[in-house]
Amino acid sequence: MGFYRLLLQRRHDKAIEGCFCFNRHTTFFTPTVNAQLFKRFFGPPDTTAKPKRNKILAIPVISRAPETDWTFGAAATWLFKTSQRDSLLRTSNVQLIGIYTLRNQYVGQLDANIVLPGERWYLKIHGSASRFPDSFWGVGNTMPESNKERYTFDQYHINPTLMRMVKPKLFAGLIYDFQRFYNIQYTPGGIFDQQQLPGRTGSLISGAGATVLVDSRDNLYNAYKGWYAQFISLFYGKGLGSKFTYNQFILDTRKYLKVYRRHILALQAYFEYNGPGTPPFRNMARMGGPERMRGYYSGRFTDKTHVCFQAEYRFPIWWRFGGTAFASAGEVAPAFKK
Repeated sequence: MGFYRLLLQRRHDKAIEGCFCFNRHTTFFTPTVNAQLFKRFFGPPDTTAKPKRNKILAIPVISRAPETDWTFGAAATWLFKTSQRDSLLRTSNVQLIGIYTLRNQYVGQLDANIVLPGERWYLKIHGSASRFPDSFWGVGNTMPESNKERYTFDQYHINPTLMRMVKPKLFAGLIYDFQRFYNIQYTPGGIFDQQQLPGRTGSLISGAGATVLVDSRDNLYNAYKGWYAQFISLFYGKGLGSKFTYNQFILDTRKYLKVYRRHILALQAYFEYNGPGTPPFRNMARMGGPERMRGYYSGRFTDKTHVCFQAEYRFPIWWRFGGTAFASAGEVAPAFKK
């Protein structure tokens, strides 16, 4: 499922081609070629330029894998400004993806980042529904590759965030999160039963909380410079309709530096803790995937806590093609260690 999410989000506008790994949880990627499809629209702001029209980009999705057979679908992104008169207003985007496989599997997903005029309000929305296969190795930082088990599930997820500007580039607001996993099918007696994983027969969580965001990026989609730092605190409990009770805390900090012309250095530090309490296994911190520790399959290592540090260097190659080199290091654990 991570592959399709990468096509949809393309946060740094890249397509990963290869990597090599060493040590346990350290990944290094060789330079990869990407098509900077949004460069003209998402370059550094030009206050003298005329307002640009809204744009839509759509691409087909065609792939084949043993677990899915042939997969068909499409991904689309709508790029727009909520006010064409404000040349400094950052561009909003709405991203959609829909895929279907010949094994009756599907993924539907929506992600939106909408900045209202004057940037007084900032709305983020995530919604998804899917029936798709996945892999799991167990909970812990030392699970061997031989533990790998395939399983399938149905899920839907709704996650809106509404923030109000406190002062320029500083936002505060509320978050709601609702997720349900059901029809989970796995091999009886395997790692799911051996570790007696919470949520292995299904889960429903409903949580609410608050967030504070510092966002001085020059744009929301492919930043050239600025800061991004967000703290999230959520509580899941019976009073909100959740079947599991626990807290979630996330701190995500990023810095974008323009080294030379279109040469960009991006740095990230990410911390996540799910506790105290008992989160279902699908909602524990998952290392890997298209955003963090990209040398690993999403969920290759899973536990209540995840810490990750990343550095990425983006540079032009020719015309609309560019390269990306990045490195990351991280691990999971039951709790933060002193």
